[in-house]
Amino acid sequence: MVNRFRPALTAAIAAVAVALAAAPAGAALFVVLEPASGAPGTGIIGRTGGQGALGDSPDARIPLFLVAEGVVGDLPGKVDGADALTTDGRLLPIGDLVGDPDGNGLLEFAVPELPPARYEVFAYCPSCEPYSFGRNLVPVGEFQVTDPAGRYSTRFSPWPLLTAAAFVALIALAALVGRRGRRDQDRLAL
Repeated sequence: MVNRFRPALTAAIAAVAVALAAAPAGAALFVVLEPASGAPGTGIIGRTGGQGALGDSPDARIPLFLVAEGVVGDLPGKVDGADALTTDGRLLPIGDLVGDPDGNGLLEFAVPELPPARYEVFAYCPSCEPYSFGRNLVPVGEFQVTDPAGRYSTRFSPWPLLTAAAFVALIALAALVGRRGRRDQDRLAL
């Protein structure tokens, strides 16, 4: 239940942070994806959080990428140009965030053929460097690729349940042994 509201909560926090920040609008680039999850082939629309997030750059084109959550920590914070991104297999391009006359960004893409998992959305944004500790490859959102019916195994595995039952049985056994030991000590004390 909490995971369903996580993107909306994150977007609300980001919007408040942008509104309260004294820095220019480019200081907190954030992309809200609708829907925030989908199976391969699903159409997704992304918008920048807040009004005028791209500032006075309505003709901006910011490349966006999906990155598997497990490799996010291995990405460099700064790259030498957009060409360096095309050779990095960890970055899957999903399109460009395009500015409108009001300085808001828009992106439309179809979910690529990826295994179900959580992904981070990264932007190559050289103009974000002053506000992102010198980074030009910055995280701007989250996305969940879901399992389309029947493509991946959803077979039940009994091992997690058996492990939990064994753990509970060990705790119960330890409690029983501890209680019996105290009872024996109490009898000897009399």
